[in-house]
Amino acid sequence: MAAAVGVLRLLLAGPGLRRRRLKSSSLSAGVPKLDYHAKPSHKYVPRRAVLYVPADDERKIQKIPSLNVDCAVLDCEDGVALNRKAEARLTVVKTLKEVEFGQTEKCVRINSVSSGLAEQDLEVLLKSSVLPSSLMLPKVENAEEIRWFSDKFLHHLKGRTLVEPMNLIPFVETAMGLLNFKGTDTNDHEMENQMHSLKMQYSSSKASEKSFRVIQDLYI
Repeated sequence: MAAAVGVLRLLLAGPGLRRRRLKSSSLSAGVPKLDYHAKPSHKYVPRRAVLYVPADDERKIQKIPSLNVDCAVLDCEDGVALNRKAEARLTVVKTLKEVEFGQTEKCVRINSVSSGLAEQDLEVLLKSSVLPSSLMLPKVENAEEIRWFSDKFLHHLKGRTLVEPMNLIPFVETAMGLLNFKGTDTNDHEMENQMHSLKMQYSSSKASEKSFRVIQDLYI
């Protein structure tokens, strides 16, 4: 896990980001902009409008640059039928290389760890010459899935050096998931190590200073 330092940043999102797709979110203005082309002095632009587009639908993808949203998510998960997952992965790679989104953040939502499809997503995506600034990992049930993701991410990155750490936004979508992360949070040393290894960001609020950085207004 120590090798993951500097490779991933981690933000924790709830189901609201999935459901309130075009509503505003308030992230700290002091967080560096999540974009590989950004200079260190740039500030993060809040994801006020998040657009999810099925990753296998090139017609819809081509419309993204004209919509001027803050973040466009190429969705390989719920928006894509099982028999089109492979095509969606290839379309994501093609889109990242060929389609210019302007100021819109490029993000990819892969399939959940429990689906058995996440590693295939990472294997194809991380071969791309152009990578998204953020990845979304849905339906996270426990810290082990985050560790699994970190290991597979590094494995398929194959020693590649990133200009900026990629941002990981995991979704905790079930009551069991929330309970599991609450349990993890009670172990200060374990959580501290996880945060260091995954380059997680601490929240500035006292109530959550020992937990993940939470995008609080995204919860229902």
